[in-house]
Amino acid sequence: MIAANLYAFEYENRTIKEIIMTPSGSIMAGFGIILTSIWMSIVLSFIPLLLSIIFLHFDFYFINTLLVYIAIIPLLVGFAGIGLLLAASFRQYRILQPIIILVTIGTYIIGGGFAGVNMLMPLARNIAEIWLFSIVFEWFNPILHNFSARLTIQQQLFILSAGAVGILLTFFAYRFKNKRAHTGGQ
Repeated sequence: MIAANLYAFEYENRTIKEIIMTPSGSIMAGFGIILTSIWMSIVLSFIPLLLSIIFLHFDFYFINTLLVYIAIIPLLVGFAGIGLLLAASFRQYRILQPIIILVTIGTYIIGGGFAGVNMLMPLARNIAEIWLFSIVFEWFNPILHNFSARLTIQQQLFILSAGAVGILLTFFAYRFKNKRAHTGGQ
């Protein structure tokens, strides 16, 4: 969501010409957006973590939480790539914001953000079985709650692949941008 918003901000505020003319090329803006969205996602996640520890008496395991934060970085790259590609397609906040916010909230609720998928209503369970993002909650919740110490090799490979796909999607998003006609003298 953050990556898509940053791309839309860049598009709507007409910084395209400046980005294309930089010596490092426009793809570096995409990588900057990815780094910013990862950083902001991690920083913003501290708020619910602290509230859970203080008010809900969440059992905090530092090593497990650190492992989750480290392992989720490639997934955040993948999600940022998806956000950049969506933003390259829609380009405007008015179109982009409702879609991304609804998908994000729906993913959190149906994907097992509040509870495990097996504890959800039958319809939500059926959706979670085919919804790719619910995998994140199912893989990381056991580690976060100290039921498991690590991810499997298959899970690690999937996570690294998601990061590679995110980088590839970033290239596609900025290829679309460079081939599109620019309005307003740009």
